[in-house]
Amino acid sequence: MKKLSLIICLFFVVLLSNAQHYTAKSLVDTLCSPHFFGRGYVQDGALKTADFLANTLKKIGLNAGLKGSFTHDFSFAVNTFPKTPVLKLAKQELRLGIDFIPSPYSGSAKG
Repeated sequence: MKKLSLIICLFFVVLLSNAQHYTAKSLVDTLCSPHFFGRGYVQDGALKTADFLANTLKKIGLNAGLKGSFTHDFSFAVNTFPKTPVLKLAKQELRLGIDFIPSPYSGSAKG
């Protein structure tokens, strides 16, 4: 996490020092826009963000280094439920996300 924060800070420093038409506010507004879906894995928000940052760095004339790219492949596990969780209490089915939120480490149970 520290490495990611350092990269983002460095990005803003380099970008703002080399490109007068960018402002910190406009970059933050852009990166926080709905287009990037929170910059997470949902609807490829992380990939859209990476592409935007790489293209922006190229536009201001930065060299991508030996490999010629500002991006690299990575993977991470996302905790999902393969089936929609169901919870019944006294024969009444509770609504997911409204009446209950399962813990990421929840297992299955009957009884």
